[in-house]
Amino acid sequence: MPLALAPTLYAQETSADFSGGSIKIGYDNQTCNASLEGAIRYDSSSNALEYCTGSAWQAMGG
Repeated sequence: MPLALAPTLYAQETSADFSGGSIKIGYDNQTCNASLEGAIRYDSSSNALEYCTGSAWQAMGG
């Protein structure tokens, strides 16, 4: 069954590599806001995996 998307939905530009059994998540400079809530990214300048709270990027873990 083909996947049907509503004409008003757009795919967000992403950077990821799914080869070799691991996932490499890329970095972008988008501002965290309600539309990105739950998104994750890797910040290579701080070597941290971050998630968007809906208002700010927060580092994961301790």
